[in-house]
Amino acid sequence: MGGLSLVGDDYVWVTEKLKDVAARYAKGRIVSILEGGYALRALGRSVLMHIKSLSDV
Repeated sequence: MGGLSLVGDDYVWVTEKLKDVAARYAKGRIVSILEGGYALRALGRSVLMHIKSLSDV
């Protein structure tokens, strides 16, 4: 995505770090916003990984 060569596991890692910060500073609250989308299949996969990580699935 975005020329950064990120894969699904990268989105899980970032989401887990975000959850740690949210737990520490925001009572676990997170606002997640979807932006962009030129590579729709890659976007769909990254969104799925992000949501699964948020929901601890």
